[in-house]
Amino acid sequence: MLLNIWNDIGNWFAESFENIKDFFMENSRNPLLWIAIIIVGLLIFEMVYHALHRD
Repeated sequence: MLLNIWNDIGNWFAESFENIKDFFMENSRNPLLWIAIIIVGLLIFEMVYHALHRD
């Protein structure tokens, strides 16, 4: 029972990863996508940095 649930979760992640990989392969030369990824990454970094360095 538990093994079946674990396998279902693993299959879901594998399918999701394939969909994400296909999306990035199709849009790899889109500069707006890369700018958005960089901006989101910087915002996440800033939030984590400020959360860890509070006095």
